[in-house]
Amino acid sequence: LLGKQNTLDDLKNLDPEYYKHLSALRKMNEEEIQDLGLSFELTIGSNVDAGRGKKTPKTVELVPGGSSIPVTKQNVIRYVHLVAHRRMNVEGSRETHAFLRGFRDLIPAAW
Repeated sequence: LLGKQNTLDDLKNLDPEYYKHLSALRKMNEEEIQDLGLSFELTIGSNVDAGRGKKTPKTVELVPGGSSIPVTKQNVIRYVHLVAHRRMNVEGSRETHAFLRGFRDLIPAAW
């Protein structure tokens, strides 16, 4: 409504458990992070396969070439913020835009 993007702190209100796990990454040492085998990609939701009606997870890169960039102690903050951005601003963007269009039909933005 205000034209702002959500941040990592907003994730705490939407999904406290997800926020807790993301925040835990920032406190891990290099070896613990490496043992997780994370890269700058994320497996999200389930897409319905139109041909079979089967749900399959979808993997998206958080940055170009993200599947080949390992998460390390040096870049874990960036990873956490990119994951939060994806979760808060990208995944629900179609629904949010549809809501705002309808909302603005009822209440003009200038009001």
